Amino acid sequence: MTDLLFPTSQNFVQKTLGAALNAGATTVTLNNVTGIQNKPGVFIVDRVNTGGVETPSTREVIKFTGTSGSTLTGLTRNFDGGGSDQDHAIGAIVEFTADAMWADGVMDALENAFTSTGAVDTTKIVTLTASQTLTNKTLTAPIISTISNTGTVTLPTATDTLVGKATTDTLTNKRITQRVSTETSSATPTINTDNVDMHTITALATAITSMTTNLSGTPTNGQKLIIRILDNGTARAITWGASFASRGATLPTTTVLSKYQYNGFIWNSTTSTWDLVATTNEA
Repeated sequence: MTDLLFPTSQNFVQKTLGAALNAGATTVTLNNVTGIQNKPGVFIVDRVNTGGVETPSTREVIKFTGTSGSTLTGLTRNFDGGGSDQDHAIGAIVEFTADAMWADGVMDALENAFTSTGAVDTTKIVTLTASQTLTNKTLTAPIISTISNTGTVTLPTATDTLVGKATTDTLTNKRITQRVSTETSSATPTINTDNVDMHTITALATAITSMTTNLSGTPTNGQKLIIRILDNGTARAITWGASFASRGATLPTTTVLSKYQYNGFIWNSTTSTWDLVATTNEA
């Protein structure tokens, strides 16, 4: 790809060498730089002599990167490969005009954005109105006025597992599902209320003589707890421990034959008990 070169700010700019330009030099001093932009450009020296006669044996096309005072800097000698890097005497004619290298740079830049017919190439640039598919793009603070979903959106299905999280932890963009634990049939089931919201006792095969809780910390006032009980086809007696108390509902004393019994509790920090606020049976 050819470098993008900039033209002069005036037409038909011609200068002379203010000092000799020797082979291998990377800067050149002109009589002045009026009309020459401080940007990459190209010039030709010794295309003609001071009498206007063409001098092909001494011509040299040179690229430069900018200006500094009356000096052009960052020279690339024999830029078009059509001459040679050679000496040029003070007073030699220096011309700034569009050439093949300048045009190639412009064309290369245009081909990065347009097709050969001059239309915008939407495979290379993003337009304001065309429908385009963008891959591996990062949008920073986009403003979306309309959302149109005409395709299939695949949402993540994984559920974060949160272990040992205290009530003061700040969790961002986490999906919390109901924390459920299944307890083994026992006459003395122990309900761990530290990190489980619902406990299920299924296939209960014996009377519950003491329902207790196991706490390593203090629940939050108003924290909820559900205990779901299903016997194995025989109604069983239930004896609740001291950590359970009646509030809006009375603690049930038996299971419901072959149906789930739901008991909803709320933690009462004043009495340090799980107060039953509702009990219901499966239809």
